[in-house]
Amino acid sequence: REEAASVVTAGASEKPETAAPGETIPETIPEKPPVMPAPASGTTAAQSISKAAKSLTIVVDAGHGGEDPGAVGPNGTREKEINLAIARELAKLLSQDGYRIVLTRQDDTFIPLVDRTQIANNNNADFFISIHCNASIKKNLKGFEIYFLSENASDPEASAVAARENAVIKMEGTPSPKKEKLQTLQWSMVMNEFMNESSELCAYITQDVTSRIKTENRGIKQAGFYVLRGAQMPAVLVECAFLSNPGEEVKLHTRKFQKDMADSIYSGIKKYIYKKNPDSKGG
Repeated sequence: REEAASVVTAGASEKPETAAPGETIPETIPEKPPVMPAPASGTTAAQSISKAAKSLTIVVDAGHGGEDPGAVGPNGTREKEINLAIARELAKLLSQDGYRIVLTRQDDTFIPLVDRTQIANNNNADFFISIHCNASIKKNLKGFEIYFLSENASDPEASAVAARENAVIKMEGTPSPKKEKLQTLQWSMVMNEFMNESSELCAYITQDVTSRIKTENRGIKQAGFYVLRGAQMPAVLVECAFLSNPGEEVKLHTRKFQKDMADSIYSGIKKYIYKKNPDSKGG
C-alpha cells in the first residue's frame, strides 16, 4: 500500500487515509517486519536490526493541525502541513525498520497538547518526537534547532519559541475536570526523570541533521513546552527550519527537504537507540 504511506506534501489537496488520533498506522507498518539478511563478517551496526529494536514504540507528533495552522510563511505556507509531511516520512522510515510507530495525527486534525503526550504514555512509548517549523519576527533568522523540556528556558529566544508553540492552549477551551486533573498531574510528574536522556537524543539528532543538510546549527535548547510535559519517556521537539524566512519557506515546501529532514532525524534516533542498546543494531 505504498500510495497510502506516501508523504503528503505541503499544500496538497489529497489527504492520506485517516485513523483515530494515537492509532498505530497500519499503512506504514508492515504486517511482518522486513526480513533482514544475516550480518556478514564485518557488517556494521547500521546494517542489521534485532528483535530488541523492533519491540520499541516511537510516537511521532506532527505539530498543530485543524483550526491551528501553526506559523504561516510569507507566501502562505502553513506549518501544520509541513509538519505532517515530515512526520509521515519519518514514521515510514522507522516503521520500515520494524519499530512500532504511532502518529498523533495523520490528517488535518486538531489534537490538544495534553492529549498528544497522553497518546505516548497510553502506548507505553519509548520515544516522543514532535515535529515543528520555527518562526520569528526577525525574517533573517534561519537554521535548525531542537528542544527538550525544562522549566527554565535556555535563552530569551527559546522562551519566545515556547510561548509561540504554547499559544494553541487558548484554542482548547476550558478543560473538563478530568482533563484539568490530568494536566496538573502531567505538569508536575517526571519533569527531570528523562531530561538527560532527552538532551542526549537531541545531540544525536542535531549531529545528523547538520551534517547531512546544509543548514545553520542553532543548537540544543530547553524550554517549557506544554506538548512535552508529562512525557514518561525521552521527548524532544524539533524545529526543522524557519517558515518566517522566505528562503527557508521555499525549502520547507519541497519534497526533497522534507525527505532529507526526516531521514536525518531517523538516523539520529537510530544512533541513539544503538548507543543505549548495542544489541539493537540500530545505529
